[in-house]
Amino acid sequence: MESCLFCRIIKGELGSVIYETRRHVVIADINPVSLGHLLVIPKYHSAQMEGLPDEYLEECLVLIKKIVLQLGIPKYNLLQNNGHIQSVHHVHYHIIPYCEKTQEGLQVELKVSSTGKESLPTIIESYKKKLQVLNSK
Repeated sequence: MESCLFCRIIKGELGSVIYETRRHVVIADINPVSLGHLLVIPKYHSAQMEGLPDEYLEECLVLIKKIVLQLGIPKYNLLQNNGHIQSVHHVHYHIIPYCEKTQEGLQVELKVSSTGKESLPTIIESYKKKLQVLNSK
């Protein structure tokens, strides 16, 4: 997509690629949450994760593992947004290192749903039925 910021980075029109594979590029986040905040971006344009071909998904986690091991990042968060709070509508994965010294890193506050635990039995049964179909695919 011509107007997609990440597609332009992939084409070499913008930014600085730190590392590249056949299917992904790695760049530094221009608004880092912490020192060393990276983005891993599939070269395939899809606004949401479920639109990516499986081979991109499979390679991405292996690549992220290799990156954190090679760079010696002992504590980090992986973040991938779909729709809600997604700033660029091209799938990308944040590797956000946590720094003990400065306490910089991803700060997450999870709020318990208003329906709470009461909804668990219903949702568990519903999801079990829907996910059984995956065994036959």
